Amino acid sequence: MQLQVVIPDYVHGVWDRVEGFFGAAYAASSGDCTVSQRKLLLIQGAETLLVFTEGEEIVGAMSVKISNHPDARIAFITAFGGCDVVDTYAQVEQWAASQGAVRIRFLAKETQARLYRQKLGFATDTYMMERTIEGVSNERII
Repeated sequence: MQLQVVIPDYVHGVWDRVEGFFGAAYAASSGDCTVSQRKLLLIQGAETLLVFTEGEEIVGAMSVKISNHPDARIAFITAFGGCDVVDTYAQVEQWAASQGAVRIRFLAKETQARLYRQKLGFATDTYMMERTIEGVSNERII
């Protein structure tokens, strides 16, 4: 499997081939970013689209947000699907390092976290807890 970076100008050209991977990721997520919202973030360059290919076929996709923190530049994997991350992780880490990142983070459910601890040596950093405020809609305009 080969990792390839898709620049924002080409997201539209591959979207029909990667949208399903993000749909699967969205189904397993907390629902904080829809598939169409993810596409917008990729087109705007707020996140980077990485695709995994075997020959000419795209077999997986990942979105990553690089951000600067006071003590480190961090690559945050916002969504991925379609390929075995264990097989491609070294390539993701090399790409992140080439972008100046010194850490990689992502949110995971407990079973996913256990897998990534065992297979890739990730450590549990924090638990993100969330509760929806009753009676408040995220569609309201401030």
